[in-house]
Amino acid sequence: MAFQCSQGRPSPSSNSSPARMQTQNLCEKPFLINLGSDFGNRYFTVCWNDKTTMKISKETILRYAKKYDRDYKKEGQLVEKEMKVLLKKQGYLTREDFIKIGRWKSKRPNRYYEDAENDDSTVREITRFSFSTRSEKVRIKSLLILKGVSWPVASAILHFASPDRYPIMDFRVIWSLGWEQPSTYNFNFWREYCEKIRLISARHNLPIRTVEKALWKYSKEHQR
Repeated sequence: MAFQCSQGRPSPSSNSSPARMQTQNLCEKPFLINLGSDFGNRYFTVCWNDKTTMKISKETILRYAKKYDRDYKKEGQLVEKEMKVLLKKQGYLTREDFIKIGRWKSKRPNRYYEDAENDDSTVREITRFSFSTRSEKVRIKSLLILKGVSWPVASAILHFASPDRYPIMDFRVIWSLGWEQPSTYNFNFWREYCEKIRLISARHNLPIRTVEKALWKYSKEHQR
């Protein structure tokens, strides 16, 4: 199931209680989610409908995520675990780390990842800046400076650095959400994608990565 959202903030008369936030969206069983400071502390009233390709429920998410893990290659699992552990204590990527994540997400641009322009000092400086800035737009767009980095690769870098905040953008997940694949990606699309995955994650009390895995696997099995 998908959802529709109406954006807003708690009204002055609500004593700042999200549960009493006034919105224009009427739902039979609405619930409210604060997306956090990264997205301006915006609140959303969420209504569920059937517009996604995948029928989303906690049971379905867990079932397809389990299928994903069953087929997840050991090499990929090791890279994901290694980079997430590393980035918990290190606020940047080295050239070697960057190439590992790039290959993990998409092997085709490998020659660009390894380009001389992506020297170690450049990779360290750009990723350190990205991980430390307060601007969401600057955070992801700064990573696009690195050769070979597309929006999906940049999203993977941010996910590895902050797995509880950023989902990995992928055409398979987009399909399972029932969204039209854009001809090009931009900041607004990425932001909406993050919001959507975060909302599903919060609604079902599941990690962002679990939600992604399920949506990806569903597309892998059903998209033609």
